[in-house]
Amino acid sequence: DITIGCSELMIFDQVERTDVGSAKYSESLFSFLNRSARIEAEHVRGKMDEWLSNFPMAERNRLKTTLQSSNDLEFLAAYFELYLLTLLTRMGYTIEVHPEMKSGSKRPDLLVKVKDEMGIYIEAVLASEASQQEIGQTARENQVYDILNEMDSPNFFVGLELSGTPATPPPARKIKEQVSK
Repeated sequence: DITIGCSELMIFDQVERTDVGSAKYSESLFSFLNRSARIEAEHVRGKMDEWLSNFPMAERNRLKTTLQSSNDLEFLAAYFELYLLTLLTRMGYTIEVHPEMKSGSKRPDLLVKVKDEMGIYIEAVLASEASQQEIGQTARENQVYDILNEMDSPNFFVGLELSGTPATPPPARKIKEQVSK
C-alpha cells in the first residue's frame, strides 16, 4: 500500500529507462523526460517529483495531470506553478494554492503570506508569443523533420527549404517514398 501511494504521487512512470537518444522534434517535454535514460532527465524527474511531494495534497492530482500533458505550454505553465510554490516555500512564506476570493468564482494560483500577516495573490502566467495556429504549424513541420530523421539514408543528407505550412498532418508514407526516389 505504501508503494502504491508513493507512485500515485509521482509525475513520471517508475520504469527502467534505456533510451539515451535525443528528443524528437515533435515529442513533448513530458514524453521526453518520461522516456529518457539520460542523467540530466533523471535529475529533472527527481526534482519535480520531490517538489510535487511538498505541494498541497488537495492540488497534487490536478497539477500532476497537467504536468503529464502532451501540450508543452500546459506542461511549462504547471512547471512554473510548481517552481514558484517551491521557491516561495523555501523562502519561508506560507502558501495557499487556489485560495477562495470574496469577489467571484475566479481563484488566483497562490496566496503568499508571511506568517499570519496579509498576503499577496499571485497568478502564475506563462507568456508565449506564438498563437495556437503557429503552434500547430510548428508541430506539423516538426513531424516532417521526425519522418526524415527516421529514414535510413547513410549516404545522403536532406536539406529543407520550407514554403507555406500544411493545414493537416504530413503524409509520412508519401514523404518517405518521394525522398527515397
